[in-house]
Amino acid sequence: PTLVAAVTLASLVGAASLWQQSAAQLTAPAIVETATDTANASRAPQPTPPHTAAEPSRVAVVLPAQEPAQAPPPEISSPRARLRDHSTHKDYADAGFSFERAYGGRDRKGKDKARNDYDVVFSNNLLRADTVTDDRSLIVDLGLIPLTELARRPLTEYRELVLAAAIDRFDRANQNRTPQMLATQRGHTYFVWTNDTDSDQASLFEVVELAPNDYCLLDWHSTEDGAFARGSVKSPRGQRSLAAAAIDLREQAQKGLAQQRGPLEMKQPRIVLQARSGAIGGNPCRIDVAGGHTAYFDDVVAEPLPVEGPVDTKERTIAFCDGGQIPNGMRLVITSVTWRGAAAGDGNGHGCFHVQLGDHELVKLEKSDAPIRGTWNGRVELERGQENRAFLEISNSSCGEVVFTGAFEKVQAPANGPR
Repeated sequence: PTLVAAVTLASLVGAASLWQQSAAQLTAPAIVETATDTANASRAPQPTPPHTAAEPSRVAVVLPAQEPAQAPPPEISSPRARLRDHSTHKDYADAGFSFERAYGGRDRKGKDKARNDYDVVFSNNLLRADTVTDDRSLIVDLGLIPLTELARRPLTEYRELVLAAAIDRFDRANQNRTPQMLATQRGHTYFVWTNDTDSDQASLFEVVELAPNDYCLLDWHSTEDGAFARGSVKSPRGQRSLAAAAIDLREQAQKGLAQQRGPLEMKQPRIVLQARSGAIGGNPCRIDVAGGHTAYFDDVVAEPLPVEGPVDTKERTIAFCDGGQIPNGMRLVITSVTWRGAAAGDGNGHGCFHVQLGDHELVKLEKSDAPIRGTWNGRVELERGQENRAFLEISNSSCGEVVFTGAFEKVQAPANGPR
């Protein structure tokens, strides 16, 4: 009787163990049987009580986790961008395209886009990021890859490309001397980061047709925050949306901006900007507190400029900056701004005298026969990397000076951050 009881008890325990294993398999990692094991299992006799029959051996393989496919954000379909080469056709509007407003080239319809303010321009078989009022725009050739493949492929290689390009682009020694231009190559996909006072756009486009010195045709996709996108192509089924890929690459561009080599830091929280320009065709000549400037300046000089008296239409376009990058670990708090200048304009177009601080447009005049003077008091905080949000801008036969004054404040590390 004792032996029978022991066998019965063992059978119950074995059955319970099998039941537990079957239940556990519902949530356990995937198990893959080898071909040999499967063949052996098919030839094995039907199992008898567990203590007399051996189960075929199994090899447990944990399958790699897959990035879950995410539903794409709302996406608006827009026409392809067809750009005519400016060097051949001499029409700047036909050569430029705004991803933000989905117009430009031969398909432009919008009327609210500022003159000359495009995200990309095609000229002399080159593509350039061309937000002309912005010194922080970036364009990167990601190589011979279809645009839609960025929703499926790992982004490691493209992150490295964008980071390296951003570090080089924002190198203080080279910044803004000439517009950034890349060769136009059919089948290549490009990344564009538009970063100025009115937009922070992440865009991707592929050159699907190219007639050298004539035109190029682009498929494109663009977003500001990843929650909404527009473009001529929609996100295919994949591991991520195209908007998510664009935002990911923009983060690399932002890291490159933060790591710019050889920055000139502010010595004191008092920045002086000066500029003078003769006839410039209405193009905006802007310089910010870090010395970043648009390509329309002939030079940024080392000595202060005269900012009184009339400006001759034949004068060179020059600027002066006594400022720099906000010191690491600090923020700049501007509490006072003073300005003076003139904006007479000329036969080539209206003048301009524009002072901006953060979201505050302190003054913006297109024409003034009288001298321009003014002051502002308040508080605006600028973090490191936001130097382009405080600037002076002039245009035809205009000149001016602006002085930003404030203090440095230490940036506190997050409570849960590294000590």
